[in-house]
Amino acid sequence: MFPVDQLHQILRHTCSDHKRETIAFGRRLESILGRAHLMAVWKNFIKSRSERAPDRSTPAMRLGLARDPWTWDRILSRRLFSTREPVTEVALKLYGKRWTAGLPELAARHAG
Repeated sequence: MFPVDQLHQILRHTCSDHKRETIAFGRRLESILGRAHLMAVWKNFIKSRSERAPDRSTPAMRLGLARDPWTWDRILSRRLFSTREPVTEVALKLYGKRWTAGLPELAARHAG
C-alpha cells in the first residue's frame, strides 16, 4: 500500500489541481496527463529510491532500465516526432492536444 500512498502524496504535493485546499483545476485532460507522465519519469528515472539511504539508485536502475540517474536535460533534450515514431491514435490525440473538445462559443447578447 505504501507505493500507492506515496504516489498520492506526490500528486497532491506537485499538482495544485489535486489539492482539496484550492479551487484550481486541470482545464485540459491532455495537460493533466502530460504532468502525470512527467511525474512518472521523475519518480522512476530521476529521484532516488530513498532520501535517507546513501544509495542513489532509482527504480529504473533497480529494474535494469537505466545505468545512472537521469537528468531533466537528458529527458528534454530530444523531441520525438509523431511522424517518425509508431504511436497509437489515442497518443496522437493527446500529443496534438485534440483529446478534449474546445470550450463552447458563447454568443454575444445585445441589449435590445
